[in-house]
Amino acid sequence: MEENYKPQICLIDLEEITINKFKDLKYNIFKGTLGKKIEINRPFQNTRFNLKLNYELPPNIHEYDIVVLNLKYDDIYLFNVDEHSKIISGTKEHYFVSKYPENVFNPRPASTKVLKSFINKFKKKYIFIVFSDHYQETTYTPVTIKEFGEIEGEEYVCNNYMYLESHPNLSNKYGEKINILDNTFSSLFNKHKSQIYYNIIIQEPQIYRNGEWIIDPNFKTILKNLDNETISFINILKIPDSYNYGLYLLFPQIQNKYDFLSELFEDYLPSLFPDFPFFSSKQNWINNEKYYLPNTENLLREKTNIDNLYNDEIKRLDKKIEKNRKDFQFLHDLILETDEKLVDAVEKYLKWLVFKNVINLDIQKADDSNKKSSIKEEDLQVELDNGLLVIEVKGIGGSSNDSDCREVGKYKHRREKERKKFDVFGLYIVNHQRFVSPESRTNPPFSHKQIEDAIGEERGLVTTYELFKLYFDIEDGWISKEQAKKNLLEYGLVKFIPDNIISIGKPKEIHGNGKIIIFDLKNHKITKDQTILLKDNERYIKANILNIKLNDEDVNEIDNGEVGILSDKKATLDFEIFIKME
Repeated sequence: MEENYKPQICLIDLEEITINKFKDLKYNIFKGTLGKKIEINRPFQNTRFNLKLNYELPPNIHEYDIVVLNLKYDDIYLFNVDEHSKIISGTKEHYFVSKYPENVFNPRPASTKVLKSFINKFKKKYIFIVFSDHYQETTYTPVTIKEFGEIEGEEYVCNNYMYLESHPNLSNKYGEKINILDNTFSSLFNKHKSQIYYNIIIQEPQIYRNGEWIIDPNFKTILKNLDNETISFINILKIPDSYNYGLYLLFPQIQNKYDFLSELFEDYLPSLFPDFPFFSSKQNWINNEKYYLPNTENLLREKTNIDNLYNDEIKRLDKKIEKNRKDFQFLHDLILETDEKLVDAVEKYLKWLVFKNVINLDIQKADDSNKKSSIKEEDLQVELDNGLLVIEVKGIGGSSNDSDCREVGKYKHRREKERKKFDVFGLYIVNHQRFVSPESRTNPPFSHKQIEDAIGEERGLVTTYELFKLYFDIEDGWISKEQAKKNLLEYGLVKFIPDNIISIGKPKEIHGNGKIIIFDLKNHKITKDQTILLKDNERYIKANILNIKLNDEDVNEIDNGEVGILSDKKATLDFEIFIKME
């Protein structure tokens, strides 16, 4: 093989930036695809469309050295009948028929079957690399058009892993945390760890040998998830009637595929498989320990020790991260969950606020086997020094109706009758539009009438998202737990009023689309990058000081004078500016 031989590489559905970078290195590149999904707009339900596969693969793929396939490819285009018609030189033509209710035709699983027919033609050594995606099946209906009309064939199913005659069993599972095993690829995976996520897990294939089932020696797991399940492997593929073999490597998704692949090609595969023809010109035998230069062995050992220390430290931090997640999961549950999980999260939150006697009535009823009453009750009770707080908790996909908001009022009046005192407070807590990110929800989700009714009926309304934000305001020192507890007993829309702040002035001028605020500062120090509060009526908005100017000069801090600040939030002349009291 010539000294400067560049391998032929077929890149299938790789990102454009990856393909271009390999071309810049003068590799022999073919840009292939299994095809784009096709969006179909039917004028009528009974409209049928005949479609062709739109893959692009080199007909001589068996002459290539490396094939790289990215299964995660979601490009889609609108159906164009001209692209699926062609000159027919014969008496028949084959298509796939698309019928109602299908509105997107996915050609890719069927194209993997075509790819398999190409892969089966390999007779020389080759490397096949796949970046995995979730397993999916698609049902196809073939149709043959002949002189006297169409003949519809039997439906059949293809999946996106049909490119091999026999693929290890797999199932769908998504995750982002990985367990890097101690093998040749450890350093490579460590470098790209933050960019890795997986969509499938693989069952290690077994063969029957010497009276027992063992893991196929041609299969080697190289990466696992935290549940000890295989997510990446190498498999040696035997070529029929040949002493040659193919090397199949399946990897999870990796964001920067160019860096990963270039390191794999240059630094890892040549030393692992020096007998592959397209690596032989690199003379990788020189890297064998028999030919180490002075000090190389000690330096490599030192590098391995550092890698091990790094891995141990990462595992230690991963455990801390997991413990922290469990400790504070109730905060995420506040803005995610419904039913019992949401009630439990609110209960934990109230205990964190140091309400001393929080009673979960759902748990109490479950524990009291003698209690058979079907009367609906509030979810939570809190015994107060000055009475009783009853709480109704809901997690819903939309917004609360009037009866949702009023329900806690019924429990309030019932408890007042039982206690023969008017010392019961009612609070409705809702995780509304819970399938939408909190910042994209309607906040607050209550109508003017619902708020006015709550004031008149002496009960409170609050969202779990406000409680979520309140946690961090308390931790940051803007408001005390005592103040927050007082606010929870208010009527109408509950607002958490910071009690650890001091006013430093009102805007004299506003510029820069509301973000440049000029005001008189007297005996209060402010600094660049400091967080402030902007008060708009009864609403407090957190803002960051991006820059400070005094007499047109940039300063890092100041305590007196007519000052201009650049804020990351907009203000008006009606706003008031506050800072945290030290």
